[in-house]
Amino acid sequence: IPEKTEKGKIRFTTNHFSVYLVGTVNTATYNFYDGATLWETQVVLNGESLLEPPTPAQQTGKRFTGWYIGATPVVFNTPITVTSTGTFTVNAVYEDIYYVYFVYSGNIIATKEVTPGGTTNATGVPLVVTESGKAFSHWSATIGGPAFNFGNAINANTTLYAVLSDL
Repeated sequence: IPEKTEKGKIRFTTNHFSVYLVGTVNTATYNFYDGATLWETQVVLNGESLLEPPTPAQQTGKRFTGWYIGATPVVFNTPITVTSTGTFTVNAVYEDIYYVYFVYSGNIIATKEVTPGGTTNATGVPLVVTESGKAFSHWSATIGGPAFNFGNAINANTTLYAVLSDL
């Protein structure tokens, strides 16, 4: 387009022009909260996916179970249908847990998490008896006590002690 400079202004002429329509696009805004703390915000368009935020820091006596909108778990890395602009509150959800500590020779050698009313077992507990002439007998809720019943419900933090017997 030819131009003319006149008193510090640029002028040009044309025999045609275009009209552009500027519109809006529907978006969904997801605000991720851990308690009252805003953890992350994501804005997605139709057909885009949410990315899973980092897992919040572990809380004593709680286990993170996921991100939820109300009672519905959020699905990540799956296209979302956005038909209207909206904002959603996503909450970090936790469940209560108890800890079962396995102790040998005064040291915790393993810890297992159990939901209230659940049970546990000693599978995977790395016990190596280091006392000469002794062998592992059973786990007990008291030092040197009777065998712990792993079928019992766990409703508090529990310490189990390795009970040894003579070879």
